[in-house]
Amino acid sequence: MQAGAALVRVACSPDGRLVAATTGAGSVQVWDPVTRLPIGPPLVEGTVLPWCLAFSPDGRLLATGSADWTLALWKASGKRLGESPQAHVNEVVGIAFAPDGRRLVSSGADGRVQWWAAGPRLRFDGLSLGHQGTVWSAAFSPDGTVPATAGADATVRLWEPNGGGQIGEPLTGHSSAVYEVAFSPDGRLLASAGEDGRVRLWDPSAGRPVGGPLEGHAEAVNAVAFSPDGSLLVTAGRDGTLNRRIIGPP
Repeated sequence: MQAGAALVRVACSPDGRLVAATTGAGSVQVWDPVTRLPIGPPLVEGTVLPWCLAFSPDGRLLATGSADWTLALWKASGKRLGESPQAHVNEVVGIAFAPDGRRLVSSGADGRVQWWAAGPRLRFDGLSLGHQGTVWSAAFSPDGTVPATAGADATVRLWEPNGGGQIGEPLTGHSSAVYEVAFSPDGRLLASAGEDGRVRLWDPSAGRPVGGPLEGHAEAVNAVAFSPDGSLLVTAGRDGTLNRRIIGPP
């Protein structure tokens, strides 16, 4: 991987064979992480910043969301399959595939959560409203039945898939914007990371917190992820640190 414009977002294919990254130069590049060489030319070239990206579960497709309000679907090899004329009415900042690879959820600075049929072309499939302000990220439960979103309104929300309504009341406990959500591999826990420097765990089936907030970062927590066996939770903070926590036995 070559030095150049700062990387903004990074995604790995589920099989670990590909790495994709957005850059401040307005491009998306796919690499082979073993050889460290790019695979083909940049998928996007221009001045419009692609804010977010996600691989499909089989690693064959890559979806990107941009500051020009659009959503695009690509083959990982570089061929564009389709683009929404206008996915949102502001920047697209979050994107996630369902585990079956057939559905896609996008979230934006317009406060919208939108649903898409993912292949072979993008097709609008529903709209969910409820957040106030930017919806920073979205994630599907491992079985694909419960999407979750993180909002600038300090809430985490659970949804029925494909443009359905909100499930239960918003999950509250953060004191400011929530930046990312992630499900554990078994779907029993949902983790959220926030501007308040805290990480919280939730029981998504019951819609309630699990224990108190997890401390350790001096500033905002921007990212959160579970290990593949669900025993560890890793968080990344604006303070420049990575924290690792033992959640349970593998």
